[in-house]
Amino acid sequence: MENRIKKLRKERGLTLQELADLVYPPTVSPQIMKLERGERGLDLNWMDRLSKALNCKPYELLPEEWQPAESGYEIDLQVIVNVIDTIDYFLKQEKVE
Repeated sequence: MENRIKKLRKERGLTLQELADLVYPPTVSPQIMKLERGERGLDLNWMDRLSKALNCKPYELLPEEWQPAESGYEIDLQVIVNVIDTIDYFLKQEKVE
């Protein structure tokens, strides 16, 4: 699965440090690297911060297969929250079994 954060960062010609500097509140490049590698979870706080820094919609940070089809309407952030919560629930259930 392709990492969308890294792809969007590279499309914008940004280094890890440049993206870290654009994120508010500011962070450090190792944190961005961990997000790109999947070593740190992409929670709603990070989605909000990164989407603003990368000038994209929060759902664009998710894998392409999870993104809505082009329909001309804005996706509600609550829809993303529900999807993430559902996935998290099922992942936790698999660990229990």
